[in-house]
This record gives sequence, structure tokens and C-alpha cells, in this order.
Amino acid sequence: MEILRVENLTKVYEIISMQTGLSIENAKKFNFRMWFYVNGIANLVANKTCDFSDEELGQLLREQYVSMILYESIYYNL
Repeated sequence: MEILRVENLTKVYEIISMQTGLSIENAKKFNFRMWFYVNGIANLVANKTCDFSDEELGQLLREQYVSMILYESIYYNL
């Protein structure tokens, strides 16, 4: 699996930048923070610490994404 290859992530950063108005550098930071959050949820589910429904997972991810976008827009004056 080549998910961490730089050329693959470059496209991700470009898409985040286009959708959010963040610079490429800030899109990288945004992606890392979102990945960190998602990885935490995945760990909880994989270790059977939490049992989320698909709807709950979708809601958690949407709320985190929106929260991060709002934070970035305030922090970076977008």
C-alpha cells in the first residue's frame, strides 16, 4: 500500500487547498490533524473500545471536518 507516497499526498493537499482556501503548507497540516483524528477513531473501533454505527462514524467525521474548517478559517483569516 502506497498511501504515504509524497506524490499521492500532493494531490490530496491540492484538493484540500482548492476546497478550503488553505495554502498547500496549511493543507498539509490540516490533513495531518484530520488523519490523526480518524486514526484515533479507527484504533478505538479496532480494539473494540467503542462500537460506532456507520451513522455515528459519519457524524463524528463530518463534525470534526466542519470544526477544523471553522478553526482554520478563523486562525488563518480565510
